[in-house]
Amino acid sequence: MHHRCLICCGSNTDYEKSFEIARQELQAYFPTIRFSKGEFTTPYNLENQNLFYNQIAQFETSLPAEEVEMLLKGIEHTCGRSIDDRENICMDIDLLRYDKEVLREDDYERSYVQNGIKELKE
Repeated sequence: MHHRCLICCGSNTDYEKSFEIARQELQAYFPTIRFSKGEFTTPYNLENQNLFYNQIAQFETSLPAEEVEMLLKGIEHTCGRSIDDRENICMDIDLLRYDKEVLREDDYERSYVQNGIKELKE
């Protein structure tokens, strides 16, 4: 059975390199993945005021949600994400929706997420 997933990728540190790695990794695991155009946003609750570059993506997978989340955390690590550094984020990838279940309500409502969802539906 295939599950529809919606993710958000974001970076405020060396985003071009991080996104290049993340896209390659995501495409290797999820060949059906489609990405929205990226959007710059101001950070939420961070001292580091570098803009975030965000991109929304959707794909289908037969994996359970927990395995998808583990893969996403592995990709963050491959991009250079450090658990200790909460200000300089090479790559943050969150599973926002799994099938019809919204997993991150606050993030899901943000305008850049909604813009990406709209774009991917077109």
